[in-house]
Amino acid sequence: MSKKYNEIMDQVRVTDEMKQRVLQNVKEGIETEKIPESGKIIHSRFLSYGRTSRYLSVAACIMMLLVGGLTVPQLLHRGNGLPQDPTGTAVGTAPGETMAGFEVPGPEESQNEAGGQAGAMVGNGMVEVDSLAELSKSIGFSVLEVKNIPFEVTSTVYTNGWNEFAQVEYQGESQDEAVLFRKARGTDDISGDYNVYSDVKEITVNEVSVTLKGDEEQYKLAIWQQDGFAYSLSYEPGGSENVFVEMIQSVQ
Repeated sequence: MSKKYNEIMDQVRVTDEMKQRVLQNVKEGIETEKIPESGKIIHSRFLSYGRTSRYLSVAACIMMLLVGGLTVPQLLHRGNGLPQDPTGTAVGTAPGETMAGFEVPGPEESQNEAGGQAGAMVGNGMVEVDSLAELSKSIGFSVLEVKNIPFEVTSTVYTNGWNEFAQVEYQGESQDEAVLFRKARGTDDISGDYNVYSDVKEITVNEVSVTLKGDEEQYKLAIWQQDGFAYSLSYEPGGSENVFVEMIQSVQ
């Protein structure tokens, strides 16, 4: 079994075209989650907690299935001395069926899967609601409005992320101005921001320890835990410690 596996894996090849097709589908999936039911595009500068990792996992699985479907059956048939069709399809494979034994979805089925579920659902489980009260009700805990935002807010989007976290995004007139607030049960870092910052500072706000992250005292992220909940506050293009303190105090 080990020898056969090694022989198979030695011959696995993924073309650049295959890679680009999978990655393009992932990119389109991520961008779809930024389009609410109304059709208005949410120009988010932030990554949703859990969303990107889920899509990357899906991409990896698709690539494995693609490679397995194209390569393994051919090699196994060769090893068993079975003939191959000139197109590369194993003899005996039914029309409309892949070499891995899975039925190829039709255009209508693929379109239904890409469209996600109906209703207020945005993309893969991210549910956009109309108000903070609705968000608090749907997520099952109280969510406060962020105040003292250092720019004029022109749009606000309330989102329930897979019933795991509450998210409120405030967008300024400029696409470079945005604040993203998240709250979830537990103590995990729910920011979705995995950048490495040169300036990391621990401060205390109303007797609660808060971690600020940024570069050259222009902070872009604050994370903290309080009363059994995890919080994150992201700000683009970044601001001073005092700017963050005033926003944090408004949601404590």
